[in-house]
Amino acid sequence: SEVSMEAKGLKFNNPEEFGGDPLLEFKEIKFDYGKTMADGGVHFRQVRMDIQRVNIVRNKKGLWLTDLMGEAQKKVQKIQNSKDTPAIDDLKITIAEISFQDLAGNGPPKVVKVGKTITANDPKNPRAYGLSVILQLAGIVYEAKKKSGF
Repeated sequence: SEVSMEAKGLKFNNPEEFGGDPLLEFKEIKFDYGKTMADGGVHFRQVRMDIQRVNIVRNKKGLWLTDLMGEAQKKVQKIQNSKDTPAIDDLKITIAEISFQDLAGNGPPKVVKVGKTITANDPKNPRAYGLSVILQLAGIVYEAKKKSGF
């Protein structure tokens, strides 16, 4: 029998050195489980993430959280085809808005409405989405950051 899981209103926080406030504020997340992979790894037929806001912070040392994207990319490439990476046949992430805040200054966050969607849909290679998702996200953040004036 098929199992699915749903969560509404979840928040994932920024690391402490980036203020510790929410990084991701989800409206809703939904996972539909598929059959376990031959190597025992987790498999989702469908994953939907509806993100209300991504909060991107520049810490007091002047480092943007997004400056760490390169590191994330390396990690993803390392585990991309291992069973540690959940297999996802059909992934869709929507992002309503992105906010930028400089912790060194006292100004309020600048919120940019983006309304963008990130997709990855390759059931033949269901663990290969990591890099594509990071690159799509990086593009969306880059555009929004330009609009924000930062």
